[in-house]
Amino acid sequence: MCSKEEEESERIVRLAGKLIAAGIRDLDVGTDVYPSAEDVSDSLSDKGTGKWAPHLLVVFLKELVSSRVKVNALSQCIVQAARPQTAVLPVPLSVTVSIDNVCGSSELIIESARLGLCVSYDELLRFKQSVIVTRDNVIRTVSLLLVLHICPVMMSVNRCRHHSLHSSLQIM
Repeated sequence: MCSKEEEESERIVRLAGKLIAAGIRDLDVGTDVYPSAEDVSDSLSDKGTGKWAPHLLVVFLKELVSSRVKVNALSQCIVQAARPQTAVLPVPLSVTVSIDNVCGSSELIIESARLGLCVSYDELLRFKQSVIVTRDNVIRTVSLLLVLHICPVMMSVNRCRHHSLHSSLQIM
């Protein structure tokens, strides 16, 4: 049987969880535009997670983990795990792309996504097929083969749009 003190502690933790969950739901992130390489580096820097994680989640994680980079990465993984169909965050996406580039293992990506450590394999495939839009809004199509090998570089140059290459081709 739990003591009154344990029950009160559990109640407080559950309330904190509800507040954090509400913050995650209200977060203004989506799947319409993929994060850029700049977003990845900014989101892991000491300046903060701002746009990628709710403040209360960051405050909570700071109580558990001393490293700011780990707090930022963990907070993004938690948000991604809580909103797998409605958000694509920089760290989980870059982890997925890295696993694919280093190992090429769909099984490792699938298992890591199941554990909440990266985005799904299907999301990786959509990312690879995406169209690149330059700052001038000139649409250029890129072959899937090219995307497979230079996608991390492309992320630093342009933002990848979340549209299938096959459904969004435009003849110039």
